[in-house]
Amino acid sequence: MARAGVVLTTFLFNAPFLSAPVERIPHKKVKQGIRIAKSFVTAGVATVLHKGGGSGDEAFAALARWVPNVLVNPADPISAEYVGYFDHRKKMEDIGAGAVGRLATRHSVKDLLLGIGKPGGCEPLHLFPSAVLTVNRGPSPDFKSAHGIHQWWRPDLALECRAYSYA
Repeated sequence: MARAGVVLTTFLFNAPFLSAPVERIPHKKVKQGIRIAKSFVTAGVATVLHKGGGSGDEAFAALARWVPNVLVNPADPISAEYVGYFDHRKKMEDIGAGAVGRLATRHSVKDLLLGIGKPGGCEPLHLFPSAVLTVNRGPSPDFKSAHGIHQWWRPDLALECRAYSYA
């Protein structure tokens, strides 16, 4: 709908992010290294497959007008990668690799490879160009607590909220 110019107010609680669980790695520099390497690989594959421009990029830019409210818990292995996904985009800009980061942001290697030979390829449905990311930093003793919707009803939430915009 966003591509058609209809932007709906959206709240996504614990939405799945299909990716390797890099966010679960305790060492910050290791996580950053993996994400930087992954961005260069993704951008390289997109370039080789000639996915660095065209209608897919226009669709991604049109989708950027939609800014969903994404609510996640870093202890939830299903949705925690949104935290690293958005933080990494800023990190790529900071190290001078913004162009690589922007190209990698529009693609996933899996979807690029699955789209070979298909008109239009495959779209990575879990990659949001823009979002308001709300992270629940409160304690979550188990998976059920971290992924459950009930965590968002607690009166003692410890939340971090940050807006990310694709430019």
